[in-house]
Amino acid sequence: MNEVIRIWLNGAKNYQAGVALYSRYGTSDDLKSFFSSGCTPYRETRLLKELTDMVTPSEKEDPVDTEMTTAEPPAAVEITDPVLSKIHEEKVLLHKQKDALRYNLSRYTSDRERGIAAHRILQYRREISAVWEREQYYRQHGHLPDDGSSQINSEHDLKYHRSKANGNARRYRSLLNKYPGNVKYQQLLAKWEAEWQQTKQSIKDQKNTENE
Repeated sequence: MNEVIRIWLNGAKNYQAGVALYSRYGTSDDLKSFFSSGCTPYRETRLLKELTDMVTPSEKEDPVDTEMTTAEPPAAVEITDPVLSKIHEEKVLLHKQKDALRYNLSRYTSDRERGIAAHRILQYRREISAVWEREQYYRQHGHLPDDGSSQINSEHDLKYHRSKANGNARRYRSLLNKYPGNVKYQQLLAKWEAEWQQTKQSIKDQKNTENE
C-alpha cells in the first residue's frame, strides 16, 4: 500500500487516481464520499494531506477529521461567529439524521425500505460535505460563496440539487403509498416535485444559453 501511494505522491498527483487510492486504502467513509463529489482546490489539498499521512502518519489528530466523524465539537471550543454557529448547527442536524438512518438501517424489513434509507444516507453525506466545504471557504475568505447567496448557479450544483429533490420526491411518494391521506407528506411531496421541475428547467435554460 505505502509504495503505491508514494508513487502517486512523487508523480503528477492526478486527482481521480488519488481518489481511487483513498477509496481503496482510506478508512473514513465520509472522506471517501467527500473526495468522490468532485475536484476542487480544497479537496485536492485535503486529499494530498490524507494520502501523505497514510505513509507518514501524524501523531496529532486533525481537528477537521473530528468534525467529519462526530456531530459535536470539543466541549472547550465556543463558537462565537454567528455564521459559523449556523453552519455548525446545520452539520449537527445532518449528522444526527444520517446516524439515525444508519442505526435503523438493519431494522427495515423490506429491500425497498433499506434501499430508500441507504440512498438518503448517501444524500446526507453529500450534504455534510457541501456544508463542510462551505465552512472552509468562509474561514479562508471571510464570507460565504457568492457573498452568502443561496442561488444555485453552476451546472454541477443544479444537477446535484435536482438529484436531491428527485430523491426526496421519491421518498415521499413511497411514504404516501404506505400512509395515504397524510397531509404533511402530500405537502412535502409537492414541494420537492416543484423543486425538481424548477432545477430541471434551469439546467435546460442554461444549456440553451450556452448554445446561443
